[in-house]
Amino acid sequence: MKKFLAKRKIIAAGFGIALCGMIPAIGGAEFKYSGTDDEIALLNDIYLFRYIGNELKFALAYDQLPEGAKFSVDLLSKASAGKRINLLASFPQSDITGIEFLCRGVEGKGQLIIGMGDRATYNQKAMNIENGGAWQRIEFSDGKTRNLGHITWALVSSASPFRVQLANVKLLLADGKKLELYDPSRTLICFDTNGIPTPEGKSPSMDGRAILGMGGGYASMENTMLTIAEIRNLFDNIAIAPDFDFKSIAPLRNDYLALDVPMSYQTTESQEIGGFLGRHKAFGALANGFSRNTVLDRGKWSMPVFYHSGDYGHPAMLEANCRIIDALAKAGINDYIIPDSGWWMNVSTGFSPADLKAFREALNGSDSGIDWTNFDGKKSKIHFLDYFQERFGVRLTPQLLGLKNFNEFVPADKRGGDSPEEIRRVATFFALKRYVLLRFFSSLGAYGKSKGVNVVAMPLNCSSFGQGMARLDAYQADHFDLADTNVFFSPETPAIGRPGEIPAEAGLFGILVRGRTYREFKKLNGTKLRLFHEAGQAGANIPYRDPRLDYVLYYAATAATGADSLQSDFLSSYTRRGLPKWSDFSDPTKLFHHSRFVSQAASVAGFLDAYAVKPQLPDNQGFIVSLPRSADFFAVKDDSTMGEIARRELGYPVEFAAAEILNTPASNGTRIVLDDMRGHTSKQVKAVSEFLKNGSDRIVVLTPLALGHSFDGSDLLPAYTGEYYGINDAGAYAEFGVKSIEKKTEEKPGIIRKSDSEFSFPAAVKINGAVYNVKGEGFETVAEWKNMPLIQRKKLSNGNCLYLLGYQPGHKDDFALDRAVLAGIIGSSGAKPVWSNSNRDVLVHPFKITLPESESAMVYAIFDTRPYRNFVFQNGVPSWKNFMKYETKLSDIVVDIPTGDANGQIIYELISGESRNADSSDLKFTLDGKSARLYFVLPNTPAGQKFLTGLKKRHEFLTGYATPDLIEFLNDNKEERKP
Repeated sequence: MKKFLAKRKIIAAGFGIALCGMIPAIGGAEFKYSGTDDEIALLNDIYLFRYIGNELKFALAYDQLPEGAKFSVDLLSKASAGKRINLLASFPQSDITGIEFLCRGVEGKGQLIIGMGDRATYNQKAMNIENGGAWQRIEFSDGKTRNLGHITWALVSSASPFRVQLANVKLLLADGKKLELYDPSRTLICFDTNGIPTPEGKSPSMDGRAILGMGGGYASMENTMLTIAEIRNLFDNIAIAPDFDFKSIAPLRNDYLALDVPMSYQTTESQEIGGFLGRHKAFGALANGFSRNTVLDRGKWSMPVFYHSGDYGHPAMLEANCRIIDALAKAGINDYIIPDSGWWMNVSTGFSPADLKAFREALNGSDSGIDWTNFDGKKSKIHFLDYFQERFGVRLTPQLLGLKNFNEFVPADKRGGDSPEEIRRVATFFALKRYVLLRFFSSLGAYGKSKGVNVVAMPLNCSSFGQGMARLDAYQADHFDLADTNVFFSPETPAIGRPGEIPAEAGLFGILVRGRTYREFKKLNGTKLRLFHEAGQAGANIPYRDPRLDYVLYYAATAATGADSLQSDFLSSYTRRGLPKWSDFSDPTKLFHHSRFVSQAASVAGFLDAYAVKPQLPDNQGFIVSLPRSADFFAVKDDSTMGEIARRELGYPVEFAAAEILNTPASNGTRIVLDDMRGHTSKQVKAVSEFLKNGSDRIVVLTPLALGHSFDGSDLLPAYTGEYYGINDAGAYAEFGVKSIEKKTEEKPGIIRKSDSEFSFPAAVKINGAVYNVKGEGFETVAEWKNMPLIQRKKLSNGNCLYLLGYQPGHKDDFALDRAVLAGIIGSSGAKPVWSNSNRDVLVHPFKITLPESESAMVYAIFDTRPYRNFVFQNGVPSWKNFMKYETKLSDIVVDIPTGDANGQIIYELISGESRNADSSDLKFTLDGKSARLYFVLPNTPAGQKFLTGLKKRHEFLTGYATPDLIEFLNDNKEERKP
């Protein structure tokens, strides 16, 4: 660790030596950056230097300047002779008539080409530039006002390298004034509101809207507005969320609103406000010390560093975003989305000097804190030590981290370590990263509310410690809404690492089985949930999923969570295939653009259809609650918990929730708690204990790992990862008579003897996992193994019941035993399975809907888990390698739903269009080789028939788009397989 920290200092010092104080040599071959504050601001401003790569470099020069110039822009092309390299300058004004500047050659020779115009007309002027020439004054204007957002330069070298300098670059405005283009003091130039029309009409809420993401430049194209008008003819309640280019899209706000299409706005700040962040050195750092604060050569920036490297602990980040909100408010745009904050590939892995300062302030409690809603609905202001104790049950002290005081804190760089103190610093580092990000969004959200602008956080990889912001945190922190990226239906990263480490099944169903918790949190704090749909790689490639599957997934996710809106990325495309028009989207022969539009249309339809009927969870949802193993209850690591087994193996309606929501309105109706935690805080133990002490006819099931481990400050990482570090606390449940726990290592076949008729075990069982001797006082032995209690039960005076297990459920070879144990315990409560012929290859999600005349109907989203169980998303590979099929060709599975009153009701499967009347009291559904099915069970009444007519229209809509040719293209994408 000491060697690592020393290395960081050397690297940082190296950057300073290489970059600070150097002046580019005029006329020489060497090309260096000055590192002045002005240059750091200017070179980080993507809007003033765009579309460049390794073949074009630039810096500022400060000597041999023409009269009146503060600096010159030094351009160096390394391209081969004859190759054109473009540089684009972007600005907020739209009334540009021309440009004037001074230029001269420094090295080599070639042409400098200046161009201007709108998308209908484009004019350019070429100038020959030679080495050593004098400064030339260039003016280029046609005297006509243009609706411009940029000027282009191009370098075409006759001999490489080719180097020129530009100075006194000024835009000529229609009113005769001149605007200095390269002015480092204008670090928020792209949010200039000059020329933006006064807002007409109030933008409606985004509730119930499907929000189409797109590039800002795309949104400002005339063809785009025609495209949106066509999409508006297909769907009510859509909106748009352009990405970047505020100055181009804000003037269009009134035009889009006239179509009943309100405008949101989204941006990744490190691109659009890079100049401001550069001036204030407000970029983060990687673990190796790399930072845009010091490395100004964009050729060395990775994609995440280019787009996602802002430092959320730096005050300048908050200040800049507040200024953005001011601009949005002035433009009448009342929704602001910040996507992809907290990337595993860049600044989430390291820390900058500003981070370190923010960390120490947070540890000392001298920061602003976070407005917080407790589980009981009470409001408070919390600081980091409160937050840490809330999540991990430990009140941090400097001594726990091996420090004399918190001002000595320096993050550790790895998971393990040479000492317990170092391990704690790793855990503290990740928690600080999350806390700082959370505080940023809460503070910005409060400012946004004061200006009438809603802030929506879209943190990357929610529930991944050190990589994003937990959903649990986002719901408890006040003032902002949450966009849930889990609807990407890729696996959550449960701890430290990257997506793609576990099968997609985990992420696919994680949001569905936690629907009740989402709904209750929304009631608790008023936080709104925005689902997220990404068609394909970064939203701009061939889709990940069959569109029929998209429809079922988004219908089910909306129904499960009660989501308020849906956002899709991207309608436009940043690919070699160009920017699409409606004719591209609607033409089935243009498979690339058409397939992406169909993916968006299917997900939009699924969301809007579910939102319109407001499906509710069935009455028995939440009857059984599983308390998952990690501190972040929205993460799903695998299926080795009692809750997963009860749901998958036995078909029970299990809800997954945090222990802290027990004994609050969120747990009303809960009768059974399956404590799957592999460790607990004292607060969580208290919550479980209080649940047992209150109410009646309640059951709590404790496993050995839930019984015997508490987080005491020596083992904080298990709070993130769910790992088991051993039994350290046998007295957590002492008040209920639990005395001791002893782990047994012997694992041989033994007879399970039972003393209760509710349990039915195989004659001989080999327990493949560990066995524990749990000693309790006042418990009866329900079943024993090798003369040791395997299941113990205590009936409390209030009628509640506590079960102790002597083995840990979830071993892959113990499912027969798990089924027997849980069937006996849950069966004793009178709980009924959702489907009677339970099969772990099936998940059933039922929802209630209310028709006119107060008639009720049911919807059943049924998934075959087999395709997802073995599917692992691979980041960065072609979409066809990440494609989820609808037609699986797997063996059929029949699902029996016991209802008691289904006879005569209409059964309609929306994707296939199959319709029939139920002919028995129970329902039988078939998967028929499909990855998902969506069944509606309707009353055979006028209201039911009318609703059925609408379903048939949606079926025709989906069938019209999901044609055999399109499905064949998606299933075997030969276009993407080309080298």
